[in-house]
Amino acid sequence: MGQGPTIGFLALLAALLAGCSDYKEPRLSVANVAVAQESPEGLVIAFTVLAENQNNVALPLREVRYALDLDNKRVFEGTRSPEGTVRADGSHRMVIPVALAIGPGSDASDALPERPTGEHRYRLAVNLTYITPGALANVLFDTGVRRPVVSYNESGLLNFGEGPAPIGPGIPTTLPTRPLPSPDESVPTDPEPEQP
Repeated sequence: MGQGPTIGFLALLAALLAGCSDYKEPRLSVANVAVAQESPEGLVIAFTVLAENQNNVALPLREVRYALDLDNKRVFEGTRSPEGTVRADGSHRMVIPVALAIGPGSDASDALPERPTGEHRYRLAVNLTYITPGALANVLFDTGVRRPVVSYNESGLLNFGEGPAPIGPGIPTTLPTRPLPSPDESVPTDPEPEQP
């Protein structure tokens, strides 16, 4: 006797949730990579991530979680507010900073032994939480029932140049990136330790 209303409620909830999924998730890409700040103790790399909305309604952005690996080692994890909404059939740029501590004197457990130079393998992983339109979507988001997330990963080679870049106030220095080479191309690797 008590199952009828429960099944009816679940069927209604499923139908409503299906209606919430008629929207396309935002498409993410990296538009630019630059050194925003640099000192002997570390550097801040600014990844400009572009979120593109293919829907005819705006998508409010709520949270971006991201991580950077250099040469297959996790060097940074962060969370921040994307501070914006992707307008209908439009785009929104988010700058996500990655702070890299440098040197043995650093308190950071993931500090790099020295400033990177030349090309290094990188992998940027981004998880962006957003809200689909509608009052029901807002309620489901606020109650934790439905929190849509789009994931994006980019891998390639990041060129740090041959030393510290001359950075003026508010003038980031762009770091060139390129895709990972095919297996038959050479890839910079760390030298193997000498065997005794």
